[in-house]
Amino acid sequence: MGLVLLGARSVSADDWPYYQHDAAHTGNSSAIVDPTALSLVWSAPTGYSTPLIAGNDVFATQNGQGTGTPTTISSFALSNGAINWNYSGNFIFPSQAAVGGGFVVFQGESSAGNSNALYMLDENTGALRYTVPIPEGATSVMPTVVQDSVTGAVTAYVADGSHLSAVSLHSSSGAVLWTQTGSFGGQSIPTVVGNSVVLAGPGQYYAFDQTTGAVNHFQAGGISGGGGTTVAHDATRSQFYVLEDYNNGTPTLSAYHYTDNTHIALLWQRTGAGVGGGASVAIGPNGNVYSVGNSVIWELDPQTGATLRMISGSFANAVTPALSNGVLWAFSDNHVLAYDLLTLQLLHSFNGSRGSLNSAYDSPGALSEGHFLLDYGTIFGRPGFDVYAQVPEPGTVALLTMSIGLATSFLLRRFKTR
Repeated sequence: MGLVLLGARSVSADDWPYYQHDAAHTGNSSAIVDPTALSLVWSAPTGYSTPLIAGNDVFATQNGQGTGTPTTISSFALSNGAINWNYSGNFIFPSQAAVGGGFVVFQGESSAGNSNALYMLDENTGALRYTVPIPEGATSVMPTVVQDSVTGAVTAYVADGSHLSAVSLHSSSGAVLWTQTGSFGGQSIPTVVGNSVVLAGPGQYYAFDQTTGAVNHFQAGGISGGGGTTVAHDATRSQFYVLEDYNNGTPTLSAYHYTDNTHIALLWQRTGAGVGGGASVAIGPNGNVYSVGNSVIWELDPQTGATLRMISGSFANAVTPALSNGVLWAFSDNHVLAYDLLTLQLLHSFNGSRGSLNSAYDSPGALSEGHFLLDYGTIFGRPGFDVYAQVPEPGTVALLTMSIGLATSFLLRRFKTR
C-alpha cells in the first residue's frame, strides 16, 4: 500500500513570488485553494505587507514610510510564521521588497547617507550582499526581478514616478544596464511584456526594450501626473491591458496587441461601471479579463472587450482582483470576497481587507496551494497580513492515520517473519 503524507509541498506547486503572482502581473494562479476550508493560522506583526510566497517561505516588508522608524524586510515560515531572518535599516520611503534569482531586492535611500541605492539581500539568510547606486528615489515601487531561463542572468527593473532602470545582478556585484525617464505616475510596477518592460501613468504609456532601454511612448494623452497603474500581460494572446486615464480624467481599460517593442496596437477600450480607477485587471486561465468597479465586477471577452458576465455588489475603490484555480478574489472596504469562477456565486467572505487605500498595491493578497494571505495594505501602522491555511477534513485525517497504521503493521509482520 502506498503511503501519502498530507501537507508535503509539491515541487510543482504554484507560488506567488511577485506582486500579482508573476512578472506579467496576471493575478492568475493555478493553486488549488478552497475558501470554505481555510482557517486563520497566524498573522504577521503590525505593518508587514505585500507578502510574496516562494516555496515554504513568505517575504514581506514592514515599511517605515518616512516616519523615522526602521524598515524591516523579513522571511517567515509559511506554515507557522516563524521568522527565518530579518534585515533592518533606516530609509526614507523605501520600496517594498521583491524576490527573485536568489535575491531579496528593494530600493532604499539611507537616512544617513542621502544616497539612492538598490539593496540586494541573500534570499536564504537575509545578509546584505551589496548595493548598486540608482537614480530612483522615494516614490519607488516594488522592483520586478526576472531570471533568464537559458542564461540564468538576473535583472531587476526598478521604477519611481519618473525613472526606470534595468540593473544586472550577480552574486557579489551589480550594475545599471540603462536608465530611462518618463511620466509614470509613481504607482506603476514594471511589467514584463515580451521583450519589453511596460509602465503607465495617467495619459502616458511607455514600453522599453529590455536589452537596450529603447523607448516607445505609445500613448501620449492630454494629461499626466501622479497615480499610475500596473499593466497586466497575456503572453498567450500577445495582449496587455492598461487600466488608467487615457486622454482625460476618465478611467479607461485599454487592450493592446504586442508584436515587439516598436509595434504596439490598440485593440479595444472600455469605460463604465466595471472599470474602477487606480487599479488593474486579472487575466483568467482562458484569457478572460476581470475588472472591478464600485458596484460590479466585469468578466470581459479578450478579443472584443464585450461583457460576458458580471457580479453585482459593493466593492472598494481601486480593486485589482486575483484568481486561483476556480476562484475569483476581490474585496469590499471591510471584507475579502471569494467567488466560484464557474457560477460567480459567493463562496466565502473573510473579515478584513486593504479597503480603498490609494497605493500601488491593490491586490487582495497572495495565494499558493492551500493558502491565502490577506494583505491590509502599505499604509504605516496597518495590521500585518493574515495567513489562512487549508486544513485536512476529519475524514481525511482518519484515512491518513489508518493508512499509516496499516503500513506500520505490514512492516512489523514482515520483520517478524524474517
